[in-house]
Amino acid sequence: MRKVLSIVFLSGLMFLSVTSCNQQEKKNADGTPVVQDISAQELNAIENEILLIDVRTPREYQSGHLKNAINIDYSSSDFKNKIAELPKDQEIYLYCKSGMRSSRAARQFEKLGFKKVYDLEGGLLSWQRNQYPMVK
Repeated sequence: MRKVLSIVFLSGLMFLSVTSCNQQEKKNADGTPVVQDISAQELNAIENEILLIDVRTPREYQSGHLKNAINIDYSSSDFKNKIAELPKDQEIYLYCKSGMRSSRAARQFEKLGFKKVYDLEGGLLSWQRNQYPMVK
């Protein structure tokens, strides 16, 4: 009996840990998620007509970045203040080196009430694999 109770208890804990990590994504009035991934191919097709933000450090940005990208360092202490000044109703496109920082940054945009945030899947690594141009 004690063994059965232990199994039931552990199963319950596992269920709670899985469901608590699986947070509900925010959606716009039209049902689309606020934060969406975008491929390098999709981003390359629209690159010139968007608000594109490189969330890497200034040093990384200077070593090479996408055309027309502005640099707002995710690790800087004033990141939230800087992004809060951007228009919340405009589509925002984010990238970093691999997609980790930009994914976290996208959640910050979401929390601040931005409506459409796109995160480059695989970051600059994906962009470079496709041999798309960069500014140095």
